[in-house]
Amino acid sequence: MFGLSFSEIIIIALVALIVIGPERLPKTARALGLLMGRAQRYVNDIKSDIEREMHVDDIKKFKDEVASNVSKAKSSVEGEITSITNPIKSITNPLDTVKSEVKDLEQQLKGSLNPLPNLDSLKLDEAAKTAASVPLTEAPKTVASSAVSRGAAAVSAGAPVLLPRLVTGAGIEHNA
Repeated sequence: MFGLSFSEIIIIALVALIVIGPERLPKTARALGLLMGRAQRYVNDIKSDIEREMHVDDIKKFKDEVASNVSKAKSSVEGEITSITNPIKSITNPLDTVKSEVKDLEQQLKGSLNPLPNLDSLKLDEAAKTAASVPLTEAPKTVASSAVSRGAAAVSAGAPVLLPRLVTGAGIEHNA
């Protein structure tokens, strides 16, 4: 442990025997053995701590290597993504400009067109003008009034009367 050879240990033991004496030498040897055992345990603990720290350093190095590999892979993937998206953007940019031009044209057309008049209101206005032009004393001759007069003549002559059938929106026929 301390790099002592066998001959050096014998010389130290003889000096200890002469200095300490034969009566106290066994107690001193036991105490010295305990101290040597503790010293060896301390040395072994320090060695194991150093080995653990070295292992932790190895783990840290491995972690750093993995992190650098991940960052390289990330930059590679990002480069691939940009190389794929750039052609797509070059295709979609003209489409975006066309889309904005179409929206502008739509706004211009909306602004330039006057609202169209309501056709139903125009028909009602024409019907009102027609009704206003007919004098109130004359009854307008309609298809229904002529059919009624023909039906009355047929009934008075004793002939069977044929009435027109009306079809409602539900598909049910009714006699008029």
